[in-house]
Amino acid sequence: MGAGRRDLTSEEREAILREILLKSVGSFMPRLAKGFGEDLAAKYNCNVRTIRRIHAQAKANGALTGIMKVNVASKKKGRILSAVDSSEMERTVSLELKEARLMDELSCMLEGIVLSDGSAESSADGLISEFGIEVIELNDE
Repeated sequence: MGAGRRDLTSEEREAILREILLKSVGSFMPRLAKGFGEDLAAKYNCNVRTIRRIHAQAKANGALTGIMKVNVASKKKGRILSAVDSSEMERTVSLELKEARLMDELSCMLEGIVLSDGSAESSADGLISEFGIEVIELNDE
């Protein structure tokens, strides 16, 4: 944006459209009245081209046919995350990836131990006792 210009918020864009609708007599104006765009541009501290663009966008979205649900939001993409949020997100993702890699390595090691022994039950019991995991047996009554 140039010097002295700024991005309009969605509320300001809607307010501009409301003023255009109030100015129109009976139906939506196919063109802006002479000097009206300059007045709105001065009021909202933006360029006349922005006012014309909002008006054209409203026309394209169906304001001429009487549809009141018209979207005049900016197409400019905003920043989704701040630098602090993105660095924290990167840290969290890297920790989750590291945890997934460790779980995969552990799974491969356990599978190798089970396959090398030949007896799945005895090696599973050995691993359970090696890691100190307490197994609780449930009795069906």
